[in-house]
Amino acid sequence: MTVFVQYVLLLALVFGATFISFLGFKAIKLI
Repeated sequence: MTVFVQYVLLLALVFGATFISFLGFKAIKLI
């Protein structure tokens, strides 16, 4: 695994976690 691949995976992981938490926050506000 190259450093670039690890960086992309880390970025995708952070973006996914932020997106999921944002969706959960919107769902809680809707309820």
